[in-house]
Amino acid sequence: MEKNIREFTKQKTGKYDIELIKPIVFAEQQFLKETYEIYKTFRGKENEDFEVPHSLRSGQVLSEQPELLKKVFELADSLYQSGGQSEINIARNMSSVNEMDVLHTILDREMESYNVYDCPRELVKERLHSNSVENALTAIEKEQDYLASLDGNLNHYS
Repeated sequence: MEKNIREFTKQKTGKYDIELIKPIVFAEQQFLKETYEIYKTFRGKENEDFEVPHSLRSGQVLSEQPELLKKVFELADSLYQSGGQSEINIARNMSSVNEMDVLHTILDREMESYNVYDCPRELVKERLHSNSVENALTAIEKEQDYLASLDGNLNHYS
């Protein structure tokens, strides 16, 4: 198992394109999930409270939350497309973190940080550079609507 994990790590190393890393992460996570499920089956029903080895924790998470990998990929794409993070930083996180719940939290925090700090900063710039009262009022309305949309939608910065 450790040999396979090292091979996945080697394949991810030096890749800075999200689309090149996704298939490797997908294969790695499928391997960990299948390995965890075999381990769980081997342990038997009488040992349902067994402690999962650290190297199989990601497989356990994916087994219990099969939609998480898709959410991570969507979040990575959204973060990159919004300009909230560079592709290199996202790829670096995807390469170095093999626990999908941890990676999801990292990317979600980055996206939320972008939404809480960077987007409002851009809206303020738009307002400050308005060339008429009407444009300024439109910019203020846009800014306030955006800030109101954050209410109840924050997980990490509330």
